[in-house]
Amino acid sequence: MRHAAAGDLSRHGRRSGVAALALIAATVVALAACATVDLGPSAASSAAPTAAAVTNTPDATPRSEPLHPTANATYAAQGRWFSPITDDAPFVQKGEALIYADRDQGKTTASGEMYDPLALTAAHARLPVPSYARVTNLRNGKSVIVRINDRGAFERESAIELSSAAAARLELRDRGGEVEVVHLTRDDMARMAPRATPAPTMAPPEAPIATASTPTPQPIAAPPVESAPPVPVAVPALPPSVVAPPTSQAETTALATLPATAAATALTTSAANAAAPTLPAPTAGQSAAAAALAARASSAATAGAAAAGPGLGRWSVQVGVFAIADNAEAVRKHIASLLAERAADLPLSDRTPQLERRGTMTAVLVGSLADRNGAETLADRLRSALRQDVVLVQH
Repeated sequence: MRHAAAGDLSRHGRRSGVAALALIAATVVALAACATVDLGPSAASSAAPTAAAVTNTPDATPRSEPLHPTANATYAAQGRWFSPITDDAPFVQKGEALIYADRDQGKTTASGEMYDPLALTAAHARLPVPSYARVTNLRNGKSVIVRINDRGAFERESAIELSSAAAARLELRDRGGEVEVVHLTRDDMARMAPRATPAPTMAPPEAPIATASTPTPQPIAAPPVESAPPVPVAVPALPPSVVAPPTSQAETTALATLPATAAATALTTSAANAAAPTLPAPTAGQSAAAAALAARASSAATAGAAAAGPGLGRWSVQVGVFAIADNAEAVRKHIASLLAERAADLPLSDRTPQLERRGTMTAVLVGSLADRNGAETLADRLRSALRQDVVLVQH
């Protein structure tokens, strides 16, 4: 009996120990489950963009950015060499689209930025970093604009590696799909830029409407003002070749004391100015009258020389016009050398270039002919000899 009671007690003790161990294990499992719940979502689930986040993510805004100083050099990856594009040339590529893995979140890209699965970015083997591209899903026609900020898609059949948000916008599955990649050049960006909306024009204010209580004032006509009729003054013109006699005894005496040439000039000038009002003869005597006639003769001679000088109505061939006088002189010497070699049969005056100042400019001219036909003939000859175009000028 004692032995039996002792055996029963021993079995009871073992059952109690097993039950205690089971209770402890259950408590540990329950605590572990609570700890898992309190930790929140896993990193993998937080990396995947939600539908709402993808819908609210706008396309990347293309803009001209400076190239990264080191991400556009020639490099090797997976046994292949790649030479990135560094100009603004168009680029189109078709191939398979890869998708960044969730574990890539937070990794450093080729541009030095951190990979963000919710940003519309992509990696490409050759496109400039940074740059922009339009990616189109060839199965459903959906497209998205992404910013290239990393290197990737090194397989021969791969075209681009997209962020999770970009792949979701294109409705690509985990394995990607066939896409078309188009590099956006500066011209493409300019066409895509929104145009400024012109400011609305303001309508002119309406004129006030006159009412019966507010009479409209009428303008009062001013009385006509009588003016004196103009007095015509007859100024007959005499040809300069007509020689008029002296108008006074003083002028006659003064002309007798002048040299023959000056006296003839003074008489011609007196005839040209005969229509002007006659001034009273000077009272200072013969010397004053002679001096006045001499001054009139000198003034008329100067005006006549300026109006009928040797260059009036002459035609020349203009080779060029230069702002720097030294350049004009160099061209003049070069033209003279060419004409001496290729047009030696021309008269010396028609193959000797001259310089003519025109304000701040210097013209190179050839020839000085009285008629336009002769100047055109010379111009044709110079075009053939100089093998360049020339123009006619009258001076």
